[in-house]
Amino acid sequence: MGVLLEAVMKERIELKLGEYFSKLFGPCLQKIETHKLMSQEHIFFLRKFKDIIRNPYQHDDEADIMNGIYMPTWPIKFESEISAEAIGDLMKNIRSGKIKPKFLPVSEIPAIRSFAKQSYDQKRAIKLFTEVHDFLIEVCKFYFKECEYQEHNLKYGTGLEKIEHYKI
Repeated sequence: MGVLLEAVMKERIELKLGEYFSKLFGPCLQKIETHKLMSQEHIFFLRKFKDIIRNPYQHDDEADIMNGIYMPTWPIKFESEISAEAIGDLMKNIRSGKIKPKFLPVSEIPAIRSFAKQSYDQKRAIKLFTEVHDFLIEVCKFYFKECEYQEHNLKYGTGLEKIEHYKI
């Protein structure tokens, strides 16, 4: 989704400024903002996506992704040998509420971070996809109209003018 949003920004830059922009998401967004090529609302969406989704996932920063997420854990001590009976008793005490959970920050515990992230990603994937989908529908209506392309072609050409037989 990050690559898709980056491509949308590059298309907008080329359409309005007539330049091919090859830089990554952050510089694209900066150029969009500097030249006011999108509304503040759309720029805010892209900036939020960059900061919360794109950068942590692009840089594989699980600790950042899981920041602020807590997971219940139950402290378990075995006074003697570990047995099926001892585990059964502990599970009974956990289910009954006799043993209370402690909520630990997932971002600070590498042993559970990856496991917890998989569940976290599953739960928010459809919502995130829907938000990006709705954003794309909206920006297509606002910024990628036929008249915008015609204006671009008149101002900057199509690139086909360089081909010898184009005007035939």
